[in-house]
Formats: sequence, structure tokens, C-alpha cells
Amino acid sequence: MSKITITSSEPKDRWMPAKELPSAEWVRRNDHIWEYGFYEPPPEKIAKGKLTFREALEVLRARCDWEFALKLDDKRRDILLPQIAESLEKHPATQRVEKEVLERVWAYFRPFERKETQYVCSSFLQ
Repeated sequence: MSKITITSSEPKDRWMPAKELPSAEWVRRNDHIWEYGFYEPPPEKIAKGKLTFREALEVLRARCDWEFALKLDDKRRDILLPQIAESLEKHPATQRVEKEVLERVWAYFRPFERKETQYVCSSFLQ
């Protein structure tokens, strides 16, 4: 008959170094420095009908400014609308992408409207 040997299930003591270990900064001293930003191909290599993220943000911002300018008084609207329209016409993305596609992007990704007043429905509070 074989004998059963029972050992303790408690973990052994961890080894703790007697000397000070190098700091994380010293350990990572030769690591690659990461740069953050938009990495995109040159404009001539971007396929027709495609938008880069930066271009989409710029077009959406200009369109948002257009919507805001429509709500202004006549004097300020007459100053801002031609500038915004010119910037949209000259933008490389609007020349490369069809107008219907940009309208679809605006329909799905435009910013939410800000409301100064909010209405509380009492049926949810009960």
C-alpha cells in the first residue's frame, strides 16, 4: 500500500531583495518614445471617396459652424456664412468625397444639440 504524503498548502515566503532594485525610470531608459497624433498617408495616396479622421473632424466642425451661423442675426450671418462656405469648398475632403457621403456623415455623426433648459417627466419619478 502506498503512503500518502501531505504537504502544507500555504505559499512559501517570497524572496525579498536585500539591496535596492533599480527604479522604473531607470529600467525603461532605453524604451522607444511614443509620439501621439494623426498618422495619415499623403493626400495623393488617399483613395477617392475616403476620409481621414482628421478631415472628418474638420468637415464636421465647419458644418457645425455653418448651422450655428444660420441662427445668428443678419449682420453676423452675412459675414460668417461666406467664410465657412469658402473653407468647405476649398477643403480637400469635400473635393475628394461626394456630397451625399458627407451629408450621410453629418446625419450620423453630428454633435448633439445643447439644451439650456431640461424638462423632467414626473412619470419616471413615481
